[in-house]
Amino acid sequence: MKAALLQNDGGFSFQDVPKPQPGPGEALVRVQVCGVCTSDMGVWKRGMGRPEILGHEVVGVIEE
Repeated sequence: MKAALLQNDGGFSFQDVPKPQPGPGEALVRVQVCGVCTSDMGVWKRGMGRPEILGHEVVGVIEE
């Protein structure tokens, strides 16, 4: 699957990453729209955990 990864220079790169495998009680959602919230902005400004996939406010379709 494709993902936008936040890089050390503050920019983003689009890369292929492994498809997540849902565990018990979890669902796999094909994301159609993703928002970035203020907690994501803190990660972007402080440079924590790069490369990092941001965005957790999603709209999508349950696949599994």
